[in-house]
Order: sequence, then structure tokens, then C-alpha cells
Amino acid sequence: MSSVSLSFRRLQQRLRRSLCYGSRQMKSLPLPLSELAMDYFDRHCPYDYMSLDFAKPLSRHECVDACTFLIAMVYLDRIRTADKICFESSDPGELYLSALIIASKYLHDVGQREFIYNDEWAALANISLKRVNEMELNVLDAIHWNTSVNQVEFIQILEKVETWVARDSLKKRGFCTYNEIAILLSRTSFISNCIKPLMLSLAAFTFVYSTAVVSLVFLQIVISSMQHNSIKNERYMVTVTSTDE
Repeated sequence: MSSVSLSFRRLQQRLRRSLCYGSRQMKSLPLPLSELAMDYFDRHCPYDYMSLDFAKPLSRHECVDACTFLIAMVYLDRIRTADKICFESSDPGELYLSALIIASKYLHDVGQREFIYNDEWAALANISLKRVNEMELNVLDAIHWNTSVNQVEFIQILEKVETWVARDSLKKRGFCTYNEIAILLSRTSFISNCIKPLMLSLAAFTFVYSTAVVSLVFLQIVISSMQHNSIKNERYMVTVTSTDE
């Protein structure tokens, strides 16, 4: 087995475990990835959103696999970074579709079984072929026709997606699998986000406890002082009374 095929096989195993594929085929997207795409635009597009009803059909019919999705997310980040105004003023659904189209063409050559033609994309999204072609060119212009994605960029986006999926699973189910725990613990930001509230709570508890201890000690000193003064007064009164007699 060649090193390239071995690396790809290991990647496929990782994607299957961390992106909620389970035992199903990896030629389509699991629901959490479509939800991630929707959440991505919710967070970064203040004036518009992409509905799940638009994203879900694109993930079916063996049109989008995990690698295509990840490459598309790299392109979306590039658009948002290079031209924020263009990103925020564009329709999220059209941006997502265009990024998927370009990512699919980047990974699959014409003539391959996995290659999806624009008329097929248009039918899936229920958009005219002319509009699909226009959107594709607009996105290519926005990323300056730079469709290349290196290994560092790919791994970075994969780690972000894995973390999002693990957090989403924890939020929905209330517990994590061993693999999701390993993913979350390996992300420094997640650990710091968990530890920071804990440290703040510990600091607050320590302050309250210290204040209570100091207050009790001070109260004890005051009480002891009052008792001492009371005893002295009683002795003084007894002495005065004895003298008078």
C-alpha cells in the first residue's frame, strides 16, 4: 500500500469518527455538518442567514463528501477575510453553494464519477443554471481565483469543525463519547474556556470564605474584649462596694 493511500485511509477513519458518520457511507454529509454551515453564517452574517432547508438537500444525493465540505469552508473563510463587505452583503445560501461547487471541482476532475456538473447543482438548489454560473464566478473573483488549499489550512479547518461537532453533541446529548472528549481536551481554547469560569468561581469562593473567616475572628476578638471589660467592671464594682461597707 502506498504512503498516499495510507494517509488518505487514516484521514477517512478520522473523519468517520469525528464528524458523526458512524457506519454510513461518506459520500454525503451528516446533519451536524449542515447545521455547522448554518451556524457559521449566523455568526458571521449579521444581516442574513442560511436556512437548514436550503443546506440539507445539498448534502444528499452523494454530491458533497466531508473533504469537499472542509475545502468549501476554507474558501468561505477566505472570502470573509479578503472582502468582508462582499461576504456580509451576499446571500449566505448562494455563497455556500458556490463554495461547494468550487471545492468539488478542485477535488474532482471532469469525467470522474464524483464530478458534479453545474446543471446538477442548479437542480439540487432549485436555482437557474445561469445564476449558478454567475455565483461561481463571483466567488472565484472574491478569492482571486486562488483555489489551492495546503495541508496546514486543511488540518486547521478540520480541527475547528471537529471541535464544533463535539461541542454540539455535548450540548444536545449532555454527554460525550471518548473520541469527543479527546477532541475537546486537545483544544487549548476549550480547556481555557472551561477552566476560566472554574477559576473565577474558586476565586469568588476564596474571597467569601476569607471574608467570613476574618469577620469571625474579628467578632471573636470583639466579644473577648467585651467579656474582659465586663469582668473588670464587675471586679471594680465589687471593690467599690467592699470599700463602702
